[in-house]
Amino acid sequence: MQKSASDKDGIPLGHEVWPGNMSDKPAFKAVIEKIKTKFEIEKVILVADRGMISEDNLDFLEKNNYEYILGVKMRQLSGIRQKLLLNNEGFLAISSGLKAKQMNEYELWEKEIEKQNEKRKTPKILTEQEKDNYKNSKKGKRRWVVCLNEAVASIDKEKREYFQRIIENKIEFSTAKEWIVKNGYKKYVNISDFKIELNAEKLRDDEFYDGKWALITNTELAKTELVNTYKDLASIERHFRDLKSELEVGPIYHYTEKRIRAHIFVCFIALQLKVAMMVRLKPFTEMGFSETMRHLARIQAVKYETKGEESLIRTDMSEEVKLVFNAIGANIPSKIIR
Repeated sequence: MQKSASDKDGIPLGHEVWPGNMSDKPAFKAVIEKIKTKFEIEKVILVADRGMISEDNLDFLEKNNYEYILGVKMRQLSGIRQKLLLNNEGFLAISSGLKAKQMNEYELWEKEIEKQNEKRKTPKILTEQEKDNYKNSKKGKRRWVVCLNEAVASIDKEKREYFQRIIENKIEFSTAKEWIVKNGYKKYVNISDFKIELNAEKLRDDEFYDGKWALITNTELAKTELVNTYKDLASIERHFRDLKSELEVGPIYHYTEKRIRAHIFVCFIALQLKVAMMVRLKPFTEMGFSETMRHLARIQAVKYETKGEESLIRTDMSEEVKLVFNAIGANIPSKIIR
């Protein structure tokens, strides 16, 4: 298992390698403490995607006084929490095309109990002491931030309407047995006595999530900074994809730990060089890394023989290649290499 750390600009700072059976919690603790010590940083905020969130992980981070910004799996929230957090009320613009709203955990907890009491024969009455204990607890100080991208919401709506037409067509021309055995759409239909009907309510429920994503945090960052910090996670995840694909960190065919660590170290250095090059290129071109490398790969040294003498000549360079050399401050190789 490997973990990498990057700064807010996406520059890789370091990496660690652990046994594959090591869990996330001790790994996070080791990385955070090492970053604090090595770079003399007083405050480190852990930013992670939805795969990290669980009550156990949140408790661990809070007990160790770590700050975090974590993505939330919205569909795994209770029905009441979904309605309280994801309803379309209270969104305010924080940037072009993006809106957000927030609710603290204590407020959410109180409203959740109120909604539950509406269905209980005997309502649950909270004492002032219970309220104070929850409000002042680490859990009670969490904040939830829900973001809404209206352009994405429109796309999601169009996809769902198209999806509905597909299901209606499958209902008309598929047998009940096909739905039961292998159909991937069956959660959107009701099957009773081998009669198939569209579950319109289930499809409408999906509208709740259109264009939305949610975060949970214990930081004091403002909404805009909080959202931008989480969005920076995309650049870090892109680095991991580069390591696995373009830089080919795996598969690793080594039989000793030191060779595995050396392999990953070389790939990490390659990642740093890749990021450094793209930072230099950014002011001059919108070319991505793959496109840049394709242009560079066209440069070749060709053997040329005349009058019994052999020369090594560089092929012509495209304007894109010249731009790369100029941007990174490297000298363009002479036409005649030798």
